[in-house]
Amino acid sequence: SIPVPDQDGKLTESEGFILDITANKKALTALDASEDRFRTVFEKAPIGIGIFNTDSGFAYQLNAKFPEILGRTAEELNALDWKSYSHPAELQENIDKLEQLKKKAISSFSMNKRYIKPDGSYVWVNMMIVPFKAETISDMHLCMIEDITENKQKEEEIIYLSYHDSLTGLYNRTFFEEEKRRFDVSRRLPMSVIMGDVN
Repeated sequence: SIPVPDQDGKLTESEGFILDITANKKALTALDASEDRFRTVFEKAPIGIGIFNTDSGFAYQLNAKFPEILGRTAEELNALDWKSYSHPAELQENIDKLEQLKKKAISSFSMNKRYIKPDGSYVWVNMMIVPFKAETISDMHLCMIEDITENKQKEEEIIYLSYHDSLTGLYNRTFFEEEKRRFDVSRRLPMSVIMGDVN
């Protein structure tokens, strides 16, 4: 309603209207502040963050850290769907989990996976995926990645050294004992072992 002053010149009927505008203005200011905070977190985060279209696999938006971790440019990543630079070994697991997310069977998921760099090498990441709601586009998800390549390399080195002789690189006693247990099943018997001592 349009505010009309009464005979004393007071805007009694319009007070609710004025309060409504003030509340809306405060809500818009709070929304702007929230968007600024999200933008700052998105851009300055120490992890890679990307918003992806779940159906097409193409990135909608990436922060600066995402292409840095993958050793590619943002332009290059925007022109590719995520499957094309994912390592084949973890690809199916990633697709299956994303399908579960779309069907709302799970609310989020995380996994360790490899992304392939342009030179053919790869980077190990810990990836977390959550649904992302956008007003204009449906079926979006937020992808957060952290580079864990160094940790993976150390882990692989520890596993290697636990089963190999550090001097010769040959399998050691621990490996032999593990294999002996693995082969000691009825379907593999009879089994023979030849042992020798080489100096």
